[in-house]
Amino acid sequence: VVPEWRRRGVARLLLADAVSRASAAGARWLLLEVDADNRDALRLYRTDGFVVTRRFREDGWTRLEMVRRLGARRGRAALAMMPSA
Repeated sequence: VVPEWRRRGVARLLLADAVSRASAAGARWLLLEVDADNRDALRLYRTDGFVVTRRFREDGWTRLEMVRRLGARRGRAALAMMPSA
């Protein structure tokens, strides 16, 4: 979200739309990558039930892979149910 539109709920609406569309398409998991130093994004994703599954470096930046199960179970308990790649 561009800086002048931050702190207005735009990111939360976009995330809710992505979750809704993925669920409607039959997805069981939603996975994303985020810069490790993006505290606002991390707070948003964690609040929405995403958990960190992997930490890695890419192009000199530390990145986090986060996943959320779509449906009833969310958070760390859902990770046990995640199929391995």
